[in-house]
Amino acid sequence: MRARATDVEGVWLGLVAGDGSVVWGDAVANPDFGAEREDVIADLADAVAHLSATDSAALRDFDDIANFAGELCATSPGRFALESCFLQLLAAEQMVPVPSLLAPLVQAAAPGGIDVAALVAGAEDGRRAFAAGYRTLKYKVGIETVDKDIATVHALRDIAPSETLKLRFDAGRRYSGDEAERFLREAVLAEPEFVEEPCELLEDRHTLGVPLAFDESAVTHEGFRAALAAGRHQVAVIKPMFVGGLRSALQRSQRCRDAGIEVVITHAMDSFRGRRMAAAAAVVVGGRYAHGIGPALLGADQQPVDSTRFRADADIAPDVESHRPATALEGRTQEAEELATVRFANPVSSYANARPGHTFAEYGGGQPADTGSDLNRRAAAVQSFVQGTAPPVTRVGVRPTNDSSGTATICGLIRYGATAALLSPEDPTALVCDKVQRAGCDATLTCGADRPLALASLRAGVPHFALSESALTRRSGTPGAEYAAATLADSDAMCVVFTSGSTGAPTPVTLTWAQWLANTIGAVARLGVLPGDSHYSALPVYHVGGLACLIRALTLQHTLRLRARFDAGELSNLIAGGSVSGASLVPAMLSNLLDAHDRPWGGLRYLLVGGGACDDKLRARAEESKAPVALTWGMTETCSQAATAFAGSIAREPGAVGAPLPLVAVDTRGGRLRISGPSAGGVHLSNDVGHVSDGTVHVAGRADSAIIVGGRNIDPVEIERTLESALAGARVVVASIPHASLGAVPVLLAEIDPTADLECAALESAVRDMLAPYQQPRSIFIVDQIPRTSLGKPARADARRLAEELCAATPTAGSSNTRCI
Repeated sequence: MRARATDVEGVWLGLVAGDGSVVWGDAVANPDFGAEREDVIADLADAVAHLSATDSAALRDFDDIANFAGELCATSPGRFALESCFLQLLAAEQMVPVPSLLAPLVQAAAPGGIDVAALVAGAEDGRRAFAAGYRTLKYKVGIETVDKDIATVHALRDIAPSETLKLRFDAGRRYSGDEAERFLREAVLAEPEFVEEPCELLEDRHTLGVPLAFDESAVTHEGFRAALAAGRHQVAVIKPMFVGGLRSALQRSQRCRDAGIEVVITHAMDSFRGRRMAAAAAVVVGGRYAHGIGPALLGADQQPVDSTRFRADADIAPDVESHRPATALEGRTQEAEELATVRFANPVSSYANARPGHTFAEYGGGQPADTGSDLNRRAAAVQSFVQGTAPPVTRVGVRPTNDSSGTATICGLIRYGATAALLSPEDPTALVCDKVQRAGCDATLTCGADRPLALASLRAGVPHFALSESALTRRSGTPGAEYAAATLADSDAMCVVFTSGSTGAPTPVTLTWAQWLANTIGAVARLGVLPGDSHYSALPVYHVGGLACLIRALTLQHTLRLRARFDAGELSNLIAGGSVSGASLVPAMLSNLLDAHDRPWGGLRYLLVGGGACDDKLRARAEESKAPVALTWGMTETCSQAATAFAGSIAREPGAVGAPLPLVAVDTRGGRLRISGPSAGGVHLSNDVGHVSDGTVHVAGRADSAIIVGGRNIDPVEIERTLESALAGARVVVASIPHASLGAVPVLLAEIDPTADLECAALESAVRDMLAPYQQPRSIFIVDQIPRTSLGKPARADARRLAEELCAATPTAGSSNTRCI
């Protein structure tokens, strides 16, 4: 009979700090690995007896913690629990996520986050896990008969194809040699990522083409050394709980990397606390495989992991609790819990109540503007449509545009109290499908026809709802009582916004109302607000910068002049006519505005400029024109702004932005800028290199390879993989070259036959059809050889220099070695 998750017995170690906060460590005993439950309890009791008040103060880094745990604890689970406790205390003290304390121990980290695998007990569990968003499943074999295992393997593969769902199997050496070979002959048809330890002897004669992993056989130091020396495995599965704690797990991970072996960090049926600490190690290790830190879907009472993906900067914060006596917890009433939650009126209905006839949004181009009452009616129409769906939806994917339909869609979900997952209308269908899944959407919605979104929803397995403009108009009557605007809590997720981050993969960032309100307070303090204010924005509302303009107009109850496209001449006329008090721009827009505007700035109070660096020339032009420029810097995780200069105070020093907003702290860690405060929802380590001097934030550039094009991050590796997967045999590299107004643009170097018109046409087609417009290279050069390192990787610095040379020269038509498409 398969063991259930509820059969596992473990121990929690709780330490109470001097300020009354409590941290927890998990210790799961397993007799198979030399740790009986009684041994672990005795080990931890002995360790606690030797703790003193000075111990925590003496532990200043992870090495101190690991050495201290090793001295006090003899069992691996005991060391893991003690390390976990003191790590969380140190992380809370330094206001950093736990993984940042572990990062120096390995060379390969995943700052953008890691995918999570789920352990399943069969096909039914597999379907539930897949529906929940997991895209890697692990199934233990060798407990049932080989026939039953093979049947389950095929049932798991039937859930989804291999390009969508990855499978891996753990035999734990429970098969005989013949059973293992029979199983693998069938399992190979399911295209597994790898199989863990099929049997004792199979590795010596394994020729079936399935990658093998070691796990249980390498728990001891002797077993680990033997597994490395044998050279028969492609993957190492490492459980921090059983290998001596977090430091031992990370040290082993580095040794595996050095030996060319991929690493998967997994839990040992830990509780949710133990899994989060294993997740901290997994985020640091990174790698190509999803890590086994998801929930064990073997019992309905299991505490779920927060997400199918962990991010180092947000998801693994210190697990610190305020210490309360048990009697107080037991005596807390439901009424007290409700009073403890901060709730506030819905901003959509509040705008209508306070300013029913005031213009909320003006769109230009002859489109009717929306007053506060108009907004409320249209938002209520969207709410009634969504609220009438069955089953109820709470997280809805939308592709809003900068018009009345787009604002009605977003504000309708706000009025309903649902979370809007904001998707780009420019993304191809496959990317939209991926984002819908990553955001955990339970439906998608559009005002008007959107076939790509409908198709992406079908592929993602979630319902799609289309509300036509005529239906929206019909529903825009006075909302009934059943569609009253929802009250909101500060902890409610307002939206999910995607950022490419450092890896280029679309990473969902959840932003709460508490973060947005804190950001709004900071922006008001730095830029000011008046009842008659009108803010101009052509930034897309699905991007955090454009969304911030919408949220501020809604909560501060002023007017938003929203445009689908930026028109420098129109903005210049609006400024001259006194119709705009502020605007949000990226550097390229500012450059165009300075070209178009040769008049006084009148009542314009600020031009908020962010999304990329302003070069020295642009700073000088803005200063000379006396434009009220307010440079700003931030990130998606901080609701856009984190540091903003006062309007008109343009620093001439390269990279200088301005002071952090009120309630925001900015410092550096490892040369990278780190943000903390309520608008960040905690602490975030950015991928921007810089420093803080005399209270001013200076941004020197990116720590990763991302190319910032007009305020948008694109990842060259993502583009390269997309094109190479579409063009068999093609080798490409994306380089960044400077651009006067956009900051930088991508250029593609390709190794294909320049005389083969079909290959050239296929490359052009792939660029056009598989990449979003902002990802598409400005130039494509066919070269004899792409610059590469001795390891065969693209030499990006050399590729960039070659791209700059090719762009500077005029390509000769029909050249034997270079062709520009």
